[in-house]
Amino acid sequence: LVIKYPGNAAGCTRSETLSSLIDVAPTILSQADVATPADMVGFDLIDGDNGRDFAFLENIPAGFYMARSRTHKLIWDRDPSRSQFFNLNDDSYELNNLIAEPSAQPQIAEFREAISRWLLFESPPVLRLDTGAPQISGPNVPATVESDAVREYLDRAVQSHLS
Repeated sequence: LVIKYPGNAAGCTRSETLSSLIDVAPTILSQADVATPADMVGFDLIDGDNGRDFAFLENIPAGFYMARSRTHKLIWDRDPSRSQFFNLNDDSYELNNLIAEPSAQPQIAEFREAISRWLLFESPPVLRLDTGAPQISGPNVPATVESDAVREYLDRAVQSHLS
């Protein structure tokens, strides 16, 4: 990730901080002197080390998740034959897939556990509400409410579940 800050702040520096796309918005807001909303995930990258052990990526259409530490990277695919694991210290070009290597299995399990934990407890869920979907009616069905009210209700429900 390459960022050019106003006034060349932190110019010509390289950070070892694990960054993710979720960090872009808080970083831009900070540079614009705009407060980051409390519910926005991510870190201002100019602050330096954020304490992350892993950076994550999900590609739902392609069917894989990725976890990267400072030293290793796991691409966990729904098709096990396409999963990959790399030691980035020894193989920075990611040419030697260690996914079947017996000695790598404990680390692979750790990365899979980290992805599972991230998906279940740390990544914000995507709420999708189709306001144009047909609605049923009946004595046991709540009355239709405005979509903003439904969205707010779902947001509160998800946030209370995550906290």
